[in-house]
Amino acid sequence: MTGHGFIAAVKVRTSLVPTRLQILMGRAESGDHILCRKCGAASGAPESLTYISQNCAFTGRLIVRRHNDIMDKLMQSADASGSMLYMSP
Repeated sequence: MTGHGFIAAVKVRTSLVPTRLQILMGRAESGDHILCRKCGAASGAPESLTYISQNCAFTGRLIVRRHNDIMDKLMQSADASGSMLYMSP
């Protein structure tokens, strides 16, 4: 892990990522932009660390793709070792 990656991980773990809600810290007014930068126009959801990591449609696609890539590598490794595995659809 690089130094930049480590610092980013510490920020996520301690909830210090500068999301729109984090920056305003409860001082949001009616004209402030608090919607998610990636899907806020469609979902109308405020940008918070919880929303980004669990519910954002844009982030969700990235998580599913990463999961599928890891699953494919594990399947290839198991196939190379002669194991029999079944992959759910």
